Amino acid sequence: MNTPTVLFLAKYPDSQSIKEGMSQRIHAVDKHFSSFSRAYLSVSFLKNWKRKVENRGTNITQYECNFFFHFFFLLSFWRKSKLIYYHSIYNVPATLCFLFFNSRYTKVVWDVHGAVPEEQKMSGFNIKSTVYNFVERCIFRSADLIIVVTDALKVHLLEKHKRTKADFFLYPILSNQLKFRNSNNVCSKKTEKLTVIYSGNTQVWQNVNLMLKVIKQHFSNEINYYLLTGEPESMKLALKEAELANEANIFVLSVDPSELEHYYRKAHYGFVLRDDMVVNNVACPTKLVEYMHYGIIPIVKSERIGDFKKFGYEYISYKDFSMQLPIQKSSVNQKIIDRLIKQNEKVDLSILINFL
Repeated sequence: MNTPTVLFLAKYPDSQSIKEGMSQRIHAVDKHFSSFSRAYLSVSFLKNWKRKVENRGTNITQYECNFFFHFFFLLSFWRKSKLIYYHSIYNVPATLCFLFFNSRYTKVVWDVHGAVPEEQKMSGFNIKSTVYNFVERCIFRSADLIIVVTDALKVHLLEKHKRTKADFFLYPILSNQLKFRNSNNVCSKKTEKLTVIYSGNTQVWQNVNLMLKVIKQHFSNEINYYLLTGEPESMKLALKEAELANEANIFVLSVDPSELEHYYRKAHYGFVLRDDMVVNNVACPTKLVEYMHYGIIPIVKSERIGDFKKFGYEYISYKDFSMQLPIQKSSVNQKIIDRLIKQNEKVDLSILINFL
């Protein structure tokens, strides 16, 4: 076996998964290691009875393995790889024991995208929450470098677990949909109709019912609402239950990611109704980043989302939403994301980790 220099615990993105935030993150990180031989490894306790190996590009090999059937094969990876890079805590449990077999020359990196144990508990999965708390504590103490998407996430982890040998590095998640960087391009003409957008699905934590309540309370033919979702039927059902199904200026659309720019450019305000809880306080939501990049002013339930309040982003509370809102974009929000993009572009993770 020709052992790669870099071992990523994740599935390499394909043409379908690249639309997802996680896959976009994996692809962005992979670019930093394009000159190195690297493997992507997916391990399961219950699946992958037959080992699957697939070439996914220059210097990239995807492996799908079973923990029990391919134990010694996996162990050889751990002993020979110079860098082990965990994308998210979700990829840790099936390989947790291998952390005890690391060579002293092997570096371990954990890329943390959010507060997973708290997210599981919020969703009612208490056993999973307990398991991920244990796994999180183990990887927190084992990692040499912890990459976080917000400073708020770093503070949360340090307050929760205290002890770690790891250095921390901030590397926000930025969407592939960020197309331009000139704040003049986001300005709207004063003659446009007020346009409000929602981009997302109908999960409970998205507070879709609250959004529809706000729309209904302040409904006007002078406002266009674009509800962009991968679950159009569920959204239409929610509109029907809110007695808004037949309104001509509420548009429910399922669009390709490449089409989002068209709607983001015309929108002035966008719903991001997250509750005030740890999961949201430490996050870097792709939707919010996209909104702000296009000068959209978020309509929030809690303004405490990631580091954006610290950055001074412009937002309004859903309680202050009204038909009298000015038709405007936010150059402040656009410049915040512009700054994050520039910071990310200066990063070279292969040098930062310095594993050779």
